[in-house]
Amino acid sequence: MVCPVLVGPAKWIATKWIDYEEQAFRIFILSLFVSLIHGFNINFTKLESTIIEESQWLQTVGKYITDEEHRLSQLKSKINELKQFNQLAVNDTDAYLSHPINIYLLIKRLATEWPQVDKLLDQPTQNQLRLRVNPIENNELTEAAKGLQNLVNTYNLDIQALASGSVKFWSESEDREITIQSSDDTHRLTAADCYLIGKQTLIEDYYESAIQWFKETIKRSDNDTTDNLFKSKLAKHMALAYHRLGDYNQSVNYMNKSKNLLLVDDYQSDTEFMFRQLFVDFMIQNKTNNKVVVKTNSNLLNNKTSNQLSETPQQQQTSDNFYKNVTKFLKISQQLCRGVKRMNRSVESRLRCRYLDTTNRSLLRLTRVKVEQLYDKPEIVVFHDIISDREIDLMKQLASRQMARLMIFSNSKLDIYGGRLAEGSWLDDFDHEVVDRFSRRIGAVTGVNMYDAEPYNVIKYGVGGYYVNHYDVSVFRPVTVEQYGLPYDRIATWITYLSDVQASGATVFPRLDVRVEPRKGSAVFWFNLKSSGLVDWDTQHSGCPVLAGPPKWIATKWIPFSVQQLHKPCLLDRHLLNYL
Repeated sequence: MVCPVLVGPAKWIATKWIDYEEQAFRIFILSLFVSLIHGFNINFTKLESTIIEESQWLQTVGKYITDEEHRLSQLKSKINELKQFNQLAVNDTDAYLSHPINIYLLIKRLATEWPQVDKLLDQPTQNQLRLRVNPIENNELTEAAKGLQNLVNTYNLDIQALASGSVKFWSESEDREITIQSSDDTHRLTAADCYLIGKQTLIEDYYESAIQWFKETIKRSDNDTTDNLFKSKLAKHMALAYHRLGDYNQSVNYMNKSKNLLLVDDYQSDTEFMFRQLFVDFMIQNKTNNKVVVKTNSNLLNNKTSNQLSETPQQQQTSDNFYKNVTKFLKISQQLCRGVKRMNRSVESRLRCRYLDTTNRSLLRLTRVKVEQLYDKPEIVVFHDIISDREIDLMKQLASRQMARLMIFSNSKLDIYGGRLAEGSWLDDFDHEVVDRFSRRIGAVTGVNMYDAEPYNVIKYGVGGYYVNHYDVSVFRPVTVEQYGLPYDRIATWITYLSDVQASGATVFPRLDVRVEPRKGSAVFWFNLKSSGLVDWDTQHSGCPVLAGPPKWIATKWIPFSVQQLHKPCLLDRHLLNYL
């Protein structure tokens, strides 16, 4: 029996056993760390290595704690920064969402900064947060950049002031400069923001604006900390914008700057596409007597060229005329949105304001209905004070329950990003007696049959919300060709304005030079079809972008063509117009 070692160093012994038969010696060196009888029943050799491993464990845990402290420090810093911006929004949400820069920065936070927070969280918290946070994707940030540029293009905004948080523009209708400040001085665009908006502006072929955005990017960049790759890309986009404007000296200058910023190997692969693009533009320019006629990226250019090659000369001329008209009326719409007065004085002198004759209209016999004529052929009229504040509040309350992003039918499919930025819902007459009574009032003042009319499309246009030039009937022929409305088409359109708008948001008719100011309680009405059923091409209209302020609310009612035989009969004169 060997007694257990109580304390102190290990006990070492050397034991020799003598083999009786072979007289051979076998020596065993034993290290008695423990007693196998009454000891710890652990191999002490393993404990020695465990001590070394424990030291490594401590180092690993210590590094983990350091990394966690660093992570939590980053998380705390990011959360404190986000808290400041969020507090501004919470204090006055309506005012915060009434400024385009605030909206852009909010979308940016949700699209880029909250994903950074998500990466700094542990797994259980990540899972919990993802259940509560509505994800904003990068394409929505790109759409926000497009929205800002759309406001710049429409209202000729001062880009430098906008990047600094101020909406500064000249109001043609008021003949003065108007400035709308952001809610806080910290709400301004960074160099990365200006660069993103500049790229989107370049894609949309607004080259002068793109150059201004790129110049703002340079102003907001730190020359000491900004890496050469970013500077090189910025210079290349500047070169492309100047080239599209025909300023080849500046284009070559910026291309050389871009080339000098990076090594040749890195530069070659990164700029191969741009050199091909510049070459294609150069060839087109030479073929058109030194006139730059193409302002689009190479993909669109190649697609357009291949389509034109397959068209006959007559088809190509029709196509070119169509695109020219689209561009022409887009520019007119932008002018009207800015408040430019374009209407001919002789036409304006024929327009009248009056009270509607309600003698033979039983529902309105004791009502004085104010009518303002905005155009006479075709007739576009505004009914003032046609709906009460109580009715407006009720309609907005009912519609708010099921608001969703609106889509339009484009290229034979529904498109959420094509030509319209708004959200809305549908409101039937049977949803509430007030809604039904208002529909009967519309029928009384307009003289049309409201049976089988479409539900109200209650629409909310926030800051930047718009609707491009369009018709309210099915258009399947060029506007130069006569087209009859289909049985299910809309003979007339009624738009009720459910709110006032701080800046613009008007409804404009570019072919008639008509601008309708959105005023709460008023409604605009016009016929889309002539009395013979022909489509009236002059009724093309659009909704101007809301520049700033509270959202614009409207309720649109489309009246069907098929049930108007007794109220608006089809006449033999094909070009005779419908009137109230």
